[in-house]
Amino acid sequence: MHQSFILLFAILAARWVAGQDAPVETDTPSQTTQKEPPSFQGEDTPYQIVPNTDDVPAPEGGDVDIMNKLGTWLYGYTGCKDFPGAKGKIDEAYYDSWVMANTKGVKSDINWNEASALEFLGAPGLNKDKQPQIQAVMANIATVIYSYKNPLFQHYIKVRCDDPAKKCQKRPDNDPCQPNDPDDKDYPFINFCQGFLDRRNLADAITYGKALKSPENLKLSNYDNRAAAFYHELTHLDLAADSPKPNPRVTDLQIDIKLGQSGRTYTTLAYSPLGAKLLARWQGAPGGSSGSTGYYVQKNADNLAYYALAKYVMTKNDNVYPHLPLVTNELDGPPYPRLPGTLVEFVAEDNKLYINTTDDIQTFSKDYGLDLGSDYPGCSDDVNEDAAAVAGSTITIDGIAPNDAYPDDYNKQVENWIADLTKAIEGENPPEEQDPPAEEPKDYEPGTCSFHLKETETCLQDDRNLYAIINLKDGKGNAIGDTQVDSKNPIGDGINAGAGLEFKSKLPKPLVVTGEHRNDYIQFTYGDISWQSKTPAKG
Repeated sequence: MHQSFILLFAILAARWVAGQDAPVETDTPSQTTQKEPPSFQGEDTPYQIVPNTDDVPAPEGGDVDIMNKLGTWLYGYTGCKDFPGAKGKIDEAYYDSWVMANTKGVKSDINWNEASALEFLGAPGLNKDKQPQIQAVMANIATVIYSYKNPLFQHYIKVRCDDPAKKCQKRPDNDPCQPNDPDDKDYPFINFCQGFLDRRNLADAITYGKALKSPENLKLSNYDNRAAAFYHELTHLDLAADSPKPNPRVTDLQIDIKLGQSGRTYTTLAYSPLGAKLLARWQGAPGGSSGSTGYYVQKNADNLAYYALAKYVMTKNDNVYPHLPLVTNELDGPPYPRLPGTLVEFVAEDNKLYINTTDDIQTFSKDYGLDLGSDYPGCSDDVNEDAAAVAGSTITIDGIAPNDAYPDDYNKQVENWIADLTKAIEGENPPEEQDPPAEEPKDYEPGTCSFHLKETETCLQDDRNLYAIINLKDGKGNAIGDTQVDSKNPIGDGINAGAGLEFKSKLPKPLVVTGEHRNDYIQFTYGDISWQSKTPAKG
């Protein structure tokens, strides 16, 4: 099969900002039901996972088929046709969240002494009592989405894009958190906002993050994607978290942090890699048990979701853990000044704990993905009626776990990571006596570039059968990049999901190209700009 595309894109800086829009919002009833929902056919075709054989082994005693599969249906898709491509993105994210959930060390056998677990789930001495429950929640999420168990009944999650709780596209400026009852109260639902649809899919996020230069490729936030957001939302559902018994409900906790020695204290949801790491580094309630921190970690959706994402990224990145930002106790020396979004250092002074920074609130919020300094601390995407009560009162980060609460191997890793940041900072700030390097002339004409892409699908397996030949031109039509084609490479370079092509040309950044079998499109990324072969012109 051959396809050709002629696409245009502008060479410009772009950054997606979610603003006040939560990417998704979740509600779950107190009980699930085995009865098919009356509105099961909904506004679009219901979806249930059918695994790719590369993603799951065959069950003991036979092959995968509809008779031995337990899964949870997505149905309804209320209002989703108002957002072109929404259903495909939602279904794909659901499938990919299941792939994440089945990652080794997530569904089972968590290594509690490994860096990713230490930073998102807490030090072993602070979560030991809750380790079985944390593991149980993660195992249950994977099993509820899809398993080989012979089911007594199916489960159902209603999909919406019509914003019933008015938290995204219908959110009023003067009332940021306005609930509204959904139609089917007997079934859990997830509403998907535009912020969710704008994110990359899982494969493209991996390709994008890996292509960045250090230290950007070590920031977990650069691997954010729709599947991780879906996983976050699943943790809110009683069905997935197996709550409220035996496990507590998972919500979005609020934390208080103090910025700067003379700064003020801000309240924020424990969102983003930093928000989750701050909660996991908290030393726990005074006089609390050895599971005090673990109790709160297991109740915060982003701690579970970012741990699962970190573990999945490692499987695609030669087991390299994207560990930034770091959260540390006071340092004796460098790094200072810091690279944005890389390190948060706590200082204890006069019985007060504060983050050692001189950044203004807007800069700190932007660099670390927290919602600080606004008129309200943001809205939880958990719209269960008892969400506030489940979350409890705001947690003040008034003490963080000492270094000796962590294994020696981890502390050594942190030392090495800080040394690497120091070298990076020195590279960013050469001595003043050195003349700045002269600006190199551009090898291309700025403006609107264009390229022609010829795609070939071979008869190999789906993970290795898509290839492309690309011819790239600058703003004046000059050739600035071509795929090398010869007898050894007659159909171009591979563009397969999970191993996308980084097409290098005379432009300052590579064009990342990934072919997708599901929904039959090609994903393109240039810097912070992403689009698809199905994206309308100027769309």
